Amino acid sequence: MKAVIKVKIYAKHTKTQLLRQALGNSRFIWNKLLEMNLEKYKKEKKFMFEFEMDKEITRMREEYPFLKQSPAQSLQQIARKLDRSLKLFLKHRKEGVRFPRFKKKSKYEGILIFPQWFKFEGKKLKIPKIGWVSIKDKITEKPEWEKIEETAKQVWIKEEPDGFFAYIVYEREKEEKEKNGEAVGIDVGIKSTITMSNGEVLSLDKDRIMRIVRKIEKLQSIIDKKREINKKRGIKYSRRIAELERKRDRLFKKIESRGKRYEQDLFKMWLCKS
Repeated sequence: MKAVIKVKIYAKHTKTQLLRQALGNSRFIWNKLLEMNLEKYKKEKKFMFEFEMDKEITRMREEYPFLKQSPAQSLQQIARKLDRSLKLFLKHRKEGVRFPRFKKKSKYEGILIFPQWFKFEGKKLKIPKIGWVSIKDKITEKPEWEKIEETAKQVWIKEEPDGFFAYIVYEREKEEKEKNGEAVGIDVGIKSTITMSNGEVLSLDKDRIMRIVRKIEKLQSIIDKKREINKKRGIKYSRRIAELERKRDRLFKKIESRGKRYEQDLFKMWLCKS
């Protein structure tokens, strides 16, 4: 079965710039293809799909030379992704599936998809047209890492508030856990958060989360004030505001990761007892 593992990328300044350029190219392709689809639908009441979009990408690579800095395959994967989004919308729009939206740099919405030509060597990853970058995660220290390297099918690269990350899609054998037949009850409380029927307690550090929330509120207040001042002065972009927004987004991610860790611990505890 397929599985995904997330590892952090550590790259030098020049490679970081290349990654940002490649992510910008993927956003550019998505937005251009989406714009073409909207225009086509207005005129002909139909959409372009993967085959036609691939032709448009070939044409755009000649029209916009900077697109040649990205591998053609990674740009074609964007066309495939948009194709699936359009088909999903047409099939399930009555159930509330939304029409694809334009991607924004400020929301870290670019993605690079490499179905091949990537390579692993120990704790390093070779990205097409970018070169070797270092990767770091606890899994790279374990024996399973060799199996992941051998069975890797795709690499997805994304920029998040705290850096660049690679999502590695690989083949993993399905594990079947033996059941011991014991039933486990869960009591959700306010003080202890969750108490298992066997007396084990799993708690979430609410005080720590509230401290992070207060920091976010303080940062947001500073951002709002600076935006107001810049608006009066006619300043459209501020590097300082961008830095504060990145800092705020990192704090949001801290809260998200704590919640995920809590859910994982709960699931593992339940799995061990079931």
